[in-house]
Amino acid sequence: TDFQTRNLNIRVRRKDGTVETLHSLNGTVVSLARSLVVILESFQNADGTLRVPEVLRPYLGGRQTMKEEKTVGMIIRKTVRGSYKNVAKPLLFRMHPDEAHSAMIVGAKFLSRTRLTRILSGMAYKHPMLEQTVAGIAFKNPVGLSAGLDKNYDLPPIIKRIGMGFEIGGSMTAKVCRGNPKPWFHRLPEEKSIVVHVGLANAGARASLKKIAHYPASLWRDFPLSISVAKTNNKANASDEEAIED
Repeated sequence: TDFQTRNLNIRVRRKDGTVETLHSLNGTVVSLARSLVVILESFQNADGTLRVPEVLRPYLGGRQTMKEEKTVGMIIRKTVRGSYKNVAKPLLFRMHPDEAHSAMIVGAKFLSRTRLTRILSGMAYKHPMLEQTVAGIAFKNPVGLSAGLDKNYDLPPIIKRIGMGFEIGGSMTAKVCRGNPKPWFHRLPEEKSIVVHVGLANAGARASLKKIAHYPASLWRDFPLSISVAKTNNKANASDEEAIED
């Protein structure tokens, strides 16, 4: 992305002398998605409401607090969260994380082909204040899926249904890449985190672009898709110098 680098005027001079804006990975100063988590953890009250940081209030119409509205969608979201915590999570944690990840991808692909996905729409939170247009592209909300999870573009229908505003898929490489040797995921229960060691495993550009083209055009109408591209360490494709120049 060049959103932050343009604002910070960070530029790069190429070998031919041309100067252009530098592109960065997942933001320049802070990780955009993680900054939202910090706000939620630091400003949430005991009753579930959120104190809006003073610096952000002008962008939210002067609101000092935010709270979840009591709607059908809220009831559905709480039901889904409860089901995950009490049913799905214990089952998934009985599986090796590699198997759990694969099961999630397969389950999401199956669900996206059925009418049951309509139930997921109740999880989506919508508010006009979250909508914005950047570079002529309309976003329903600023929270999206970053690159690394949906490496082969299997999840866009589900990601949109649950209310995310966009997706960054991949990373995609020119040719098929098997990634690192398995296992790919390692749980750290005491830290409530997971170590990811997948590498650049993906089906390659040809297969991924074919899959993206197969989705209906209506899917992207208010759900922008970005493609993260990457280079593997296969010297037969390109040298590091060539990749950087490209």
